[in-house]
Amino acid sequence: MDDNQKSCTDETMQKIQREALGTSRSTDSLMHVVTTFPEIRVTGLAARVILLPNGCLLAGTSDGETCVSNTIEQVVDFLYCKNVENESLFMPDWRDCDIAPSATEQISIRWGLRKRRAEN
Repeated sequence: MDDNQKSCTDETMQKIQREALGTSRSTDSLMHVVTTFPEIRVTGLAARVILLPNGCLLAGTSDGETCVSNTIEQVVDFLYCKNVENESLFMPDWRDCDIAPSATEQISIRWGLRKRRAEN
C-alpha cells in the first residue's frame, strides 16, 4: 500500500467505528428520519453512510450491522447484500454532526447500487 492510498487496519477501523457510532448518532439519526417522516417508504433495511476522519466510509444499517471500507465498491457490496434500496439510503449533509461523503462519493454509491440491482 503506497502513501497515496488510505490505510484502514483492522484495529484502527474497530476504534474509529466505535468512536464514530458512539459520537455520530448514526443509528439514532437514521431511526429519527424513518419515524419522523412516515411518507418516506423504507423497503428492506434503512442505511446511513458517513465519511470518517481518516477518509474511510462507514455504512450502518437499521439492524445494527456496519461496514467500514476505503472503497466505494465494498460499501456498495455491503449495502446490496443487506438488501438496501436507494430510497432507504441516507447520507448526512453539512448540517449534521457527521462528515458527509462528497457529492462524487454519494453519486457513486447510489449509481453502484442501482447498477448491482439492474444486473441481477
